Amino acid sequence: MAQGDLITNVTSVAAGAFLDIIPGSGAEWIISNINYGNTTIEIYQSDGTNNILCDQQVGTSTGGAAWGLSLKCTPTRYYRIKNTSASAAYIGYDGIVSK
Repeated sequence: MAQGDLITNVTSVAAGAFLDIIPGSGAEWIISNINYGNTTIEIYQSDGTNNILCDQQVGTSTGGAAWGLSLKCTPTRYYRIKNTSASAAYIGYDGIVSK
């Protein structure tokens, strides 16, 4: 992928599981949106060993939400989205390749 290319992912995440946002070796991404269905999520920054809780969000009772932000991700410093609800939910993200 080239600098400026769009990256995107939408997937079903099991209850209690993580969706990791990790670029490939040598790449860097800036994530600008996280989208989630009717669920609760937590956002963690990780180095692969340590997880730091950065924020948490709760979806609405009638659907989900989109959350605009700016997360810088590298292969060694990345973000994890945890589905903290009792059932699987669709979670996605989009952003751009910065390096």
